Amino acid sequence: MRIKILMLATLLIHFSFLAFTQPFINEVNYFKKVDSLQAPPKEPILFIGSSSFTNWKDVQDYFPSHTLLNRAFGGSSLPHLILYAEDIIFRYNPKQILIYCGENDLTGGPTINADSILFRFQRLHSLIRSRLPKVPIVYLSMKPSPSRRKYLPTMQEGNAKIKAFIADQAHTKFIDVYSSMISNSGEINASIFLSDSLHMNKKGYELWQPLIEPILEKPMLNYFTLSNSRIRLVGRADYSSVNYPRVWASGSYVEFNFKGSACKLDITDEQRWGNYQNYISVVIDGQPARRLKLNGKRSRITLAENLKPGVHHVTICKDTESGIGYIQFNGVLCKGLAPLRKAPVKKIEVVGNSITCGMGSDMTAIPCKTGQWYDQHNAWNSYGALIARAFKAQWHLTAESGIGLFKSCCNKPYVMPTVFDKINVNKDSIPWDFNKYQPDLVIAELGQNDGLQDITTFCKAYILFIKKIRSLYPKATIALLNSPMADNTLKNFLDRSILSIYQSLAAEGEKNIISYSFKKQYIAGCDNHPSLEEHTEIAKELISFLRKELKWKS
Repeated sequence: MRIKILMLATLLIHFSFLAFTQPFINEVNYFKKVDSLQAPPKEPILFIGSSSFTNWKDVQDYFPSHTLLNRAFGGSSLPHLILYAEDIIFRYNPKQILIYCGENDLTGGPTINADSILFRFQRLHSLIRSRLPKVPIVYLSMKPSPSRRKYLPTMQEGNAKIKAFIADQAHTKFIDVYSSMISNSGEINASIFLSDSLHMNKKGYELWQPLIEPILEKPMLNYFTLSNSRIRLVGRADYSSVNYPRVWASGSYVEFNFKGSACKLDITDEQRWGNYQNYISVVIDGQPARRLKLNGKRSRITLAENLKPGVHHVTICKDTESGIGYIQFNGVLCKGLAPLRKAPVKKIEVVGNSITCGMGSDMTAIPCKTGQWYDQHNAWNSYGALIARAFKAQWHLTAESGIGLFKSCCNKPYVMPTVFDKINVNKDSIPWDFNKYQPDLVIAELGQNDGLQDITTFCKAYILFIKKIRSLYPKATIALLNSPMADNTLKNFLDRSILSIYQSLAAEGEKNIISYSFKKQYIAGCDNHPSLEEHTEIAKELISFLRKELKWKS
């Protein structure tokens, strides 16, 4: 009893010192900032403790079926978890808590022994139980770090004491990672540590994964990767990782049917330019699209909840263009997936520039000249996507802001003909396999960024590009458009150019090409781009034209 009283008194003095000095307050404030920018998931499985958890940056990849939140901070000991419990535990209302901590406590001086570690853990456990009486707690044993060999006897004793204590506690489990990190010869497995002999490498975390997985609370929703045949992705995608396809192009979309009343999306944003984020549009059961800005590198987004039980259809569209970087579809969380209806037979591809991307069109949330450049992008409601949906067709938008046919603007070092065969037209890199998507209709809307050029040179370049399209899509109808942004001078130049191109190709035997000149200029959006309302007008113009030319029904 006297020893316990002494330990308690010592711990209280230690806490008083910690409360005064506030160690790791910067780390705790960082968590608060992150939470303010991206709402943390509801009832997550919470990882807290020291650097062995902190450095597990991709922990979500190891347990994709579960919703995790990592709030560990390097260098912490058990008293720090107690000190900041309100900020790193209770505010998140976790469904389960995993703790890796105690190893740093051993370095606190000669008075720290196995009983000290046990006593500190008991205080933390008691504190959690006072607020979360039935939430499962999992303690991972202290690991045998090579750089801390002198503490191994105390570490083993501390692990044994904590394990014995946990055996008598409800809703509390112990995971022995120590033994798994010792070789058959009794030596520490050094191959699973970094060069500092303290922190683990990927092999170490791969060793921990199967020890942790069975202990995690069963997820309410099942996890399905994009390789599932009941999920359809339409757009130029990089399938280097089959389960985790990446798309750059605006207008790329995923669709699926889920069973139940709730569904979540696991998605990664490249964050190519730091704090610039991609936007997506989400459509549930044909209702109006909900436009969302991604937050952070990897997000779990609630697509639907509390719906009427049954089968629900979801479409998720990338609203922002390739220049902002890729989004990676990691997976879908739901009760189950239902079969999709057959993919539409008709296929459309729209080749163009910022107009085709839907750049500057959506001012509903953020007005022009405020926020970030990509904040007004909306590919879902761009004219190309609207046309495709009107004709019940699939669509690809092969477009980028500033790109030209013969000359791009804004110091862009490439033009559409040179990057047309790439998955990412913003970067001349991964080749696209045209056999994966053969459109019935190709709409080419180029020339706005070229501006006024020598008409002979411009037409020659355009003809070569049309011939390239024809070689790739031998059966497609090719529609040439002038620019809906063009003033009268540029409009007249493009109209004359398109007529000359049409006549030249027809003379060479091309029979499946049509052209259209817009009736008015559309410049009500940001930077004189078409607004959402004008994209609808543009689509109506072209739908009427295409009905007559192609005999398509909408």
